[in-house]
Amino acid sequence: MRRDALPFLNQSLFMKLGKIRLSDGTLLDGEDTILAFEKCCREKGSAWMGIDSLHHGMQEKRAARFQRSLEEKQKIRVYFAIHNSHYDNEIAYEAVLEKLVNMKEPVPCPEPELRPEIFQDDGNSCLWLKLKDIRLSKEKAEHFMIASTGRNLKWTICNSRFFFGYIMEE
Repeated sequence: MRRDALPFLNQSLFMKLGKIRLSDGTLLDGEDTILAFEKCCREKGSAWMGIDSLHHGMQEKRAARFQRSLEEKQKIRVYFAIHNSHYDNEIAYEAVLEKLVNMKEPVPCPEPELRPEIFQDDGNSCLWLKLKDIRLSKEKAEHFMIASTGRNLKWTICNSRFFFGYIMEE
């Protein structure tokens, strides 16, 4: 049986936040990025994050499963790994997924007022995640596996270009 056919209840989202250049030329690393979203959540209650690594959104079946889980008030965690002078390809932060918008073509942020100010000029995305409760995480990447392959998350993020995906505890 494929690992991604296992019970969906314990799946979480994962993102490795790398360096990005803003439209004004400012270079941010993953820690700068998540801190901007954490500040927005602290000040406004939640924040929308556009996901650019999925060029046509999330697979429809998977998006429907996440939507159903959210409707059933199940807590879905989003884990963020960072690679910089403070974190060595390790989970650094986590958040709770409040809502998701999944489209085949890029769309503007559903609630632009819930975006960090430095990202207001960023473009459209096919996948938008509304996050709340962003905080430092005590979780370790080595304790998770990729839902579709069963590979260890720590190994995967150190040895491949895995930037967004679905994970489960090992």
